[in-house]
Amino acid sequence: KQWYQRRVRAKPTTEKTEPSKYDKSKMSLEERQGEFRTMLLDREVSAFSTWDKELHKIVFDPRYLLLSGRERKLAYEAFIKSRAEDERVEKRNKIKDNREAFKKLIDKSSLSTRSTFSDFAQKFGKDPKFKGSLPVLCVDTTA
Repeated sequence: KQWYQRRVRAKPTTEKTEPSKYDKSKMSLEERQGEFRTMLLDREVSAFSTWDKELHKIVFDPRYLLLSGRERKLAYEAFIKSRAEDERVEKRNKIKDNREAFKKLIDKSSLSTRSTFSDFAQKFGKDPKFKGSLPVLCVDTTA
């Protein structure tokens, strides 16, 4: 019974912000959409997720109420389309950078023809260039 009473008394905390900072009547639609997009970026909303799964991250932010329900969904759809491509490009660039760093590490390591990968991994295993390249090296080609 005590556990139940404690659960009932607990009140959720909400962030307090300036009420005048996000006044819907004083902002144009473009400004409100820009603030909504900034909120999505600030809350790290995934571009590969659904509206329902990401709603809990943004619903308590005051910028969430700047747009109507329909406008929110349209702004979210536009956000995920543009952000998905940005994330793909970032991922490709990260893989490319990791490969380049790993190639520089190999060039710097002065390997001989008798060197093995396990010797190389033992010597340079703690190097961040080596660690960053592991997902690229461990590609399964059997599938």
